[in-house]
Amino acid sequence: MGRRFHDVYAAVSQALRSTPRSSSLVENLNSRLRVCLTNRRHLNGGRTWIGLLQIGSIIAALRAADVQDEQAGVQSS
Repeated sequence: MGRRFHDVYAAVSQALRSTPRSSSLVENLNSRLRVCLTNRRHLNGGRTWIGLLQIGSIIAALRAADVQDEQAGVQSS
């Protein structure tokens, strides 16, 4: 095993050094997708999950609008 092992070890080590690692952005996306897919599975798929996503996106849009208003100096009622 001696020489072959060292040749294979060197080749694998070189491949690991030359292979770019995934960025934190991709890892973040994967972790968010994993949560979404798990939740969808527990909520019987389809319509319930889509409704929750719609509510979440509406809330996110409202929060973003509030931040923009605050940055522009607009008073909220």
